[in-house]
Amino acid sequence: MAVFGAASLVIAGQAQAATLVLDPTADGDVTTFGGDAVDTTDGALSILQSGGNITNAILEFDLGVIPDAATIDSVSLSVVLDRFVSNTGGNPAEFDVFAYAGDGVVDIADYDAPGSQVIDAQLPIGGSSGDVLATVFSDVSPVQALLIGDLLTLRLETDSFASVQIASLETLKDLSASFLTINYTVPEVSEVPVPAALPLLLSGIAGLGFASRRRKSA
Repeated sequence: MAVFGAASLVIAGQAQAATLVLDPTADGDVTTFGGDAVDTTDGALSILQSGGNITNAILEFDLGVIPDAATIDSVSLSVVLDRFVSNTGGNPAEFDVFAYAGDGVVDIADYDAPGSQVIDAQLPIGGSSGDVLATVFSDVSPVQALLIGDLLTLRLETDSFASVQIASLETLKDLSASFLTINYTVPEVSEVPVPAALPLLLSGIAGLGFASRRRKSA
């Protein structure tokens, strides 16, 4: 009679697809115009450039819920307008997003921290409070690389005298803060019990084969 023990085989199966909607763990905006300033309490985040007056919005995300072995298939960022988008000359507003390893805290270092550009797009002028604008990442490799460290920071920028205000985590309006939609796949791994005696049996069979070869050679 076979005796079963705790031994098992790990078998990789078909990958499992999943979609995750992820809210920021922290947000704020930062500027160096007229002195360093960090605002993490306002109900809206500013993304602004007017000459030397530049304000960037910062979003912090915790990727810990996604397994390190996952493959990131696509990522999109959705921002919720606090008010209309404006720019000079009726032009759309540039919308540039940079990704880098986060620390969970919004501070002045986020103003120009080195990062990889994951969005290079434009936002149409106009719109109104509550409008949701979604933009797909052109490069998901920074997110893939940060699964091990878990923390992701996004810096949102504009240029050419554009002004964008989006709802923050602290909004007092009936609005959602920005969020990520991440599609990923994870290899399915299953464990199949193996009789504890099986490895010994296989070892014995291998030993008999070796002994047989020695007798023949003799």
